[in-house]
Amino acid sequence: MTTTSEITNAQGLFAEILAQVRAGDEVVLTDRLQPFARLVPMPQRTSGPPTHLRIRTFKGYRVLGLAVSHSKLAEELFDRE
Repeated sequence: MTTTSEITNAQGLFAEILAQVRAGDEVVLTDRLQPFARLVPMPQRTSGPPTHLRIRTFKGYRVLGLAVSHSKLAEELFDRE
């Protein structure tokens, strides 16, 4: 559901507006009836296993990659099976 709030009213109702957004509603802020901002809830994270990253050295460069073994990384990079 989308709600509209005039900025002069929104300043005193900020906690209530945030509660609406947290509940999943969208709030459009207006200034003299002209929309200028939209508050929307953040998308829900997908429920999957966490991705573990680590910094490693590859050909003299420091790279951020998945925490996998060197042999698995070589297989992925060079298509070795």
